[in-house]
Amino acid sequence: MTSINGSIPVALQGIRQNLDGLREVSQQVAHASVEGAESSDQAVSAVRAMEHRNGVDASAAALKRANEAQGSLFDALI
Repeated sequence: MTSINGSIPVALQGIRQNLDGLREVSQQVAHASVEGAESSDQAVSAVRAMEHRNGVDASAAALKRANEAQGSLFDALI
């Protein structure tokens, strides 16, 4: 099991990786629209974008929970 302090860097890494994925997908969509890509390629890009968005949301929720748990621990110690 990951400790609270270990969860924060993991959540931040998840946010970074998924934002990078969103950036990559958006670049692919921009190039595809210029090059006239197939609609199936655009659908795949849309699904990938949603996956990355959900990844950012999940990582942000994990970060929030870890911060809340850490705050509760500090409150218990005081």
